[in-house]
Amino acid sequence: MATLDITFDDVLREIDRLSALNTEGFTVQEMSIAVGRGPEWCRIKMAKLIQSGKAFCNGRAKRYRIDGLPTYVPVYLIKKE
Repeated sequence: MATLDITFDDVLREIDRLSALNTEGFTVQEMSIAVGRGPEWCRIKMAKLIQSGKAFCNGRAKRYRIDGLPTYVPVYLIKKE
C-alpha cells in the first residue's frame, strides 16, 4: 500500500479550506475525501486538534446516506485565531 506524504500542517490547511466552504462545518468523511486519507486517520487527527483547542465539534448537520435518506452526523470547525 502506498503512503502519502501529508504533513499535519497540510491537514490543517485543508480543514481550514473546508471550513471556509461550509460554515456549519465538515464531516470526517468530507475531510477524508479532501485529504486522501482514511476516515480513521482523520478521526485521530481531529481528536488531536480538539484536544489542543484548535478545532471543535459544531453540532450535527444533515447529510444524505448512500441510499438517499437523510441522517445527522457530527460536523467540525477550526477555531479562527
